[in-house]
This record gives sequence, C-alpha cells and structure tokens, in this order.
Amino acid sequence: MKTLHLFLILSFSTLLVKAQTSEIYNNLYQRTDIFDSAGNKIGYSKQNTLNNRMEYFDKNGILVTYEKQNDLYKNIAIYDKNGTRIGYKKWNQLVERFDVFDSKGKLTGHHNYNALYQKWEYTKSVY
Repeated sequence: MKTLHLFLILSFSTLLVKAQTSEIYNNLYQRTDIFDSAGNKIGYSKQNTLNNRMEYFDKNGILVTYEKQNDLYKNIAIYDKNGTRIGYKKWNQLVERFDVFDSKGKLTGHHNYNALYQKWEYTKSVY
C-alpha cells in the first residue's frame, strides 16, 4: 500500500514539473523568451504596438496566439492566430497571480512572478 502511495505521489509531482514554463526578458531582441521545465526554448512573445496586443510565437517564429486588454471585463482576452477567442487571463489579487481560463470559463493554469529568479512562471492545472 505504501508503494502505491509513493508511486502516485511521484507520478503527480512529475506531472507538475512537466507543466511548468518560465519566461525571461531578452534585451537584445526586445522580447520575452519562453522555456520549458528542462530549459529548452519553446517560443517567445513580443509586444505589437501597431495592433496594441501581445503576440506569442513558437520557436520557429510562427504566430500561435495573441492577447488584447479587455477594459470592459477587466481581463486580458486570448485569441488564436485566426482571431477566435480561446480564453482569458484575470489578475487574482488574493494570491497575486494571473489566472488563465479557457473559453468556457474553466481554470486551466496560472502565471505567477518568481522574485528570486526574476521571471514569470506558468503552471498548468492538472485537474
């Protein structure tokens, strides 16, 4: 029985480690590089001042999603590359992080700032 519990705990912690990404600002290219938990670059984000939005690209430079501030609902709407709304981010004052929701309003993860390493981290919800 103890072996089963240990196996379940190790499996759950492995899922949590795989679900994390980190973001570090790159001064040279004026963008934020995104890395997985193993330290491999998986993409980057850049501010598009012409369209007033934040754009996210994969590691090959292909647009994946973009975000726009929604002042009416006080959140950040997330769109796919075709312009379809796929979710939103909202600031959670209680725990000081951005909660990420899908288009149906289900919590899918959260962004929080790691002051020790001076970077934003994303953790995907496993439930």
